[in-house]
Amino acid sequence: MPFVRKRKAELERTDFEIEHDYAKHPSLEPKEAKDFKRERKDILFSEIEESAQDSGSDVELDIESTKPPPKMTYHRQKIEAQFKETEKLILTKVFGIFDSDHRVELDSKFNEEYKPVKARIQAGTASSKVVILNMVVECMINLHASCLSVKGTDLEALKRRIFIDKASQVLRLRFSEIGHESKILHWIHIKIVDMLPPYLLALYIDTLSSLRSKIPELLKHSLEPIIQQGTTKAAIALGLTTRKPWDPLTASPMNVLKQKLVPNSANAPLIIRIPSRPNIQNSATPPQMRRFRTWNSQLNAFGVVQNAPNQAPGQTISEYCHFVVHTVRNMVRKHNVSFYLGKM
Repeated sequence: MPFVRKRKAELERTDFEIEHDYAKHPSLEPKEAKDFKRERKDILFSEIEESAQDSGSDVELDIESTKPPPKMTYHRQKIEAQFKETEKLILTKVFGIFDSDHRVELDSKFNEEYKPVKARIQAGTASSKVVILNMVVECMINLHASCLSVKGTDLEALKRRIFIDKASQVLRLRFSEIGHESKILHWIHIKIVDMLPPYLLALYIDTLSSLRSKIPELLKHSLEPIIQQGTTKAAIALGLTTRKPWDPLTASPMNVLKQKLVPNSANAPLIIRIPSRPNIQNSATPPQMRRFRTWNSQLNAFGVVQNAPNQAPGQTISEYCHFVVHTVRNMVRKHNVSFYLGKM
């Protein structure tokens, strides 16, 4: 039996193999397979629920330690109704659509009109106004995608308001590059109204409404010549920008004046408010927009508010900037003298 003797010789282990178990061939002496299966354990039920299932009795809830749900800062249904109302006005007054059958046709029309614009931009043959038109359209498409991402969430209205404010900042920069009285901007407004489908045009109107509440005089120069045309499609659509958009800052539950946040005078922060524009000549009390008035009044709930003086007549912008810096420095120095323990 030479084969059997050879097999036994192969099974003999050397001292090196005994000391270093990993050095032997795995086929010679296979290790026993370990059972890695663990016992079943439910981790989705607490001990109270398990005891309740065993006993079959009701469990007493600790109501005193349970915190009440946070109070909603706005009426969700009203805000959603306002968004839907804007889209409904766009469909009925601008497009004359009272059902959803023609919306697919409007989407295909938008794609057909927008393809040549993108082709001209990619080829590098587009003019400057076409490039700005493409930027505005892409901004509205991104805004629509952002609004869809938060649709149905708890803070949909607030997040949508933030998205619209960011889009209005982008449009403000683009419009400032052209000039608010330029005919190119008038052409962009008319082209946007003719090109965009209802769901994008509603966002564009909402963005212009937000922008018009912030810079009413500048938007008036660019929109009024088109609105005065009367019954045209662009005039009807841009006429809806006079509607005031919902602003969470002016909502009564979010008003910080009602939350008793007035700090002590010794620890109160110093808030220096600098005018956002030069002083209007021949006006003792220059007008302020509603949003600015509300914001300035609510600043008093957080600290001590001091107003920097307005620009004097005949004073240049550079002189006024040096004057404001000098005034702020004096206010900080005065604050450090009064409250030496909490210096800035």
